[in-house]
Amino acid sequence: MGVVQAVLNLTPIQLAIAVGAFAALLVFVVRLCRRTKNASLAEIVTTVLAGAGIVAGFRVMVLAWSEQFSRIFPNDPIYVLIGGVAVVWVSVNDIFQKMTAE
Repeated sequence: MGVVQAVLNLTPIQLAIAVGAFAALLVFVVRLCRRTKNASLAEIVTTVLAGAGIVAGFRVMVLAWSEQFSRIFPNDPIYVLIGGVAVVWVSVNDIFQKMTAE
């Protein structure tokens, strides 16, 4: 089984944990390579949550275009899509800020 197939078999919470852990590891490694100050526990925890926010934002964007959502809220998919994009944007921005922190 390949990596892509393994990722597709994950539940949303497992995927959120995996992306969050990867983001935290990425921040840790980038700071280690750049020889800047070590990330605090609070920064690592918020990085894990930002990684989970990326998954949640994409799920919200997909939900906005689902048939079930369209039946309940026929006029709102664009607003929900924009909300999902905002969640992903803020989460990715937070991770990049932590990677480039001095």
